[in-house]
Amino acid sequence: MSQNMKVKVEVEVIGKDGVRKGYSAVERDLILAQFRNWLSALLYARLATINFETIKDVSGTDRTLYVRGDSTTVNLFNDTRFGAVGTRIGIGSDGTAPSRTQYELLSKIAEFDITTELVTESSIVKRGAWLATGSGTVRETGLYAYWVDSGGVVRQFLLFRDTPTPQSYVDGDSIQVTYTITL
Repeated sequence: MSQNMKVKVEVEVIGKDGVRKGYSAVERDLILAQFRNWLSALLYARLATINFETIKDVSGTDRTLYVRGDSTTVNLFNDTRFGAVGTRIGIGSDGTAPSRTQYELLSKIAEFDITTELVTESSIVKRGAWLATGSGTVRETGLYAYWVDSGGVVRQFLLFRDTPTPQSYVDGDSIQVTYTITL
């Protein structure tokens, strides 16, 4: 029996008093082409030849991620100065349905660090929180990955974009977002 990879995102709004004001969860099997290419790059065999994938960064510019190279390119597995360097979560206000070709949130409100990570045999969980500075409504979320290129520049890539049920917030509320990737 085969099982598809799924991505679940949960958005929770906690008021200044610590009481939950809103919650939304959505589970999808729509995986952005970005994630497919990212995963493909990470799973390349260690060969003597150059392996790479091209992925759009958040500006829409095609970037080549070298996974294995020669003396003139980055060798991810043998050079710890370059390669994958982490993830962050973003929230935005545009509720347009996700499509496979998106490479950035459509109307970003904020981006924040992952504060909790959990890896099990069947899932990866990433959670972060943002303290609201003003009021608004979260209508989109995204999970970003970072890659340092051969010039030492950190490049940002959107791996997932989701549109949970809108969650309103006011100044001082905590917006908590959890991504669960079931393998």
